[in-house]
Amino acid sequence: MRPHDRIRVLSLLSLLLPAAAHAQDSSACTDGEPLFQCSFEQTKSVAVCLANTTITYDFGPENGRPELSLRSDIADIDYTPYDWGTDTIFESVKFYNGETSYEVFTTRPRIPDPGGAEGGIVVTLPGQAPVTLACDSLSVRPYDPMDGIGKLAYFTIEDGAPALASCLVGADQATSCLGTIHRLEQSDNGCIVGHDQTDCWAAEAAAWEAQLTLEVTIAVEAMKSMQFSPERIQASQESWYTTRELDCAIKTPLLFAADGGEALCYAEYAAKRIDFLRGVASDAEFQG
Repeated sequence: MRPHDRIRVLSLLSLLLPAAAHAQDSSACTDGEPLFQCSFEQTKSVAVCLANTTITYDFGPENGRPELSLRSDIADIDYTPYDWGTDTIFESVKFYNGETSYEVFTTRPRIPDPGGAEGGIVVTLPGQAPVTLACDSLSVRPYDPMDGIGKLAYFTIEDGAPALASCLVGADQATSCLGTIHRLEQSDNGCIVGHDQTDCWAAEAAAWEAQLTLEVTIAVEAMKSMQFSPERIQASQESWYTTRELDCAIKTPLLFAADGGEALCYAEYAAKRIDFLRGVASDAEFQG
């Protein structure tokens, strides 16, 4: 779910019903790693923290005790990961207080801009339309959603190439699975978002290249089985490799990667090519 009906009116903060208070400030993660923090009208704040296998949500006055505290086991989280097929990084996690839900989200363009990240809380009361409480400008931390809520992806995907294959099975578009291997590499091999991510994206590109080789074979066999000539696919594939090399040599989607994002570009190119090849195979089967 994407945020809508964005508002900043302080009175709407009353939608965040009070619950048992705790000793720490609502804006601080004193017993865990901060995944998200921001303020509202400079009077209230929210903090989402991860401590061992527990994810916490605390909302209340700035520098005061929380008015609402919610806890969830990491295995039970309602998490929306970033769709790498889009140009905007969007991450969210939803908490429940009875039948009322609080979806904390954070978003920014994939290529950083001076405006900073945005975020807020989508509050949905039973039988009512969602209402979005927008964070104060420049108050969202961390700046990169994948440094924060995005870390929850580590707990929701499988190991290795099977994770990519599993994603592709249920995906309408292959591009929606971009980032699967990269996130595993971050978790397992210590790549840190916001710093040099070249090795992580190189692993991602290699996984997509292997998948692309399989998809080319499937498309060729589909053409053969329907008595269509596969030579045009093979010639198109050679031309595609040339175009990829030229385009990815000048595209720089990652400012903090030593290769300027070339490996990420390779992965994106492969994902889009897979969507094309699947369309070719489907058309061949349909015409046959």
